[in-house]
Amino acid sequence: MERKAFIGIDMGGTHSRLCVLDKEKNILHLEKLLTLKLISNGLIEGISSLIDEKVHKLNLQVERVIIGLPATISKERTSVLSTPNLKVDAHEFDSLVSSLESQLNCKVELERDVNLQLAYDVEALKLADKNVIGCYVGTGFGFSVWINNDIYVGANGVAGEIGHIPYGDHGKVCGCGKKGC
Repeated sequence: MERKAFIGIDMGGTHSRLCVLDKEKNILHLEKLLTLKLISNGLIEGISSLIDEKVHKLNLQVERVIIGLPATISKERTSVLSTPNLKVDAHEFDSLVSSLESQLNCKVELERDVNLQLAYDVEALKLADKNVIGCYVGTGFGFSVWINNDIYVGANGVAGEIGHIPYGDHGKVCGCGKKGC
């Protein structure tokens, strides 16, 4: 008998993580891998192969998949508007949700990675009734806003996304291709 499960993927600029949870939020599988390795054969192929392997190995029926990205995401949470720290062409994200939904027969959603992190932190620290701003540092900087017991995404779905912060015209080349971001 297949177990019902939820899959979360956190794609970072350097590392990606996969977590498989059952309905009671017990961790069934946790894995960390290099993002470049995950997407080496293409974004959709990499993610679908990773999920497919776990579904078969653990005998799962996937109820929902959520993919956290260091990106600006559409308000509908189905497409990526910008992701300078992932070495993936944005058009590869265009059919990611529909491809995975068709393959897995479940809901697939994209979300800003920092929104997922802040939601976790708010729950873990019991801050749901507070207004909170989260600032996270990884390959880049990410900001998220929690207001009225929920992540605030704003009118266009990008609240908290502050974009690049110029600090001079020197240094390493940014994921966007420019220096000083």
